Amino acid sequence: MINIVRFGPLSFTDMIRKPVQVLDLADTLLELAVSDYAGILNVAGSDPINRYDLGVFMARREVWSPPGPRLDPGGNDRRDRLRLPTDVRQCTDSALSLLNVRLRGAHESMAMPLA
Repeated sequence: MINIVRFGPLSFTDMIRKPVQVLDLADTLLELAVSDYAGILNVAGSDPINRYDLGVFMARREVWSPPGPRLDPGGNDRRDRLRLPTDVRQCTDSALSLLNVRLRGAHESMAMPLA
């Protein structure tokens, strides 16, 4: 929050993630809780998206103002920030073969009607 006040809302095009729909994540945790699986399992959405585009999707869905100016690149170009990995695309092949849950990505999740 302090950074938003100091620097304004920032969104980055060089930070790629695979966000998962929260209901899919909850279903995954419930399914794993009753299973015999033990170990690490990557769970992520199906499609990669940069933080800026995700912010635009979220703003449009919630009828907010769009995020601040598009910054190319922006994630790690300031010295006062913690350096973060720019491309975090988790391999979810094991999760997809083990689970019955469908792991929707940002594009499909943002197209779903609000409850």
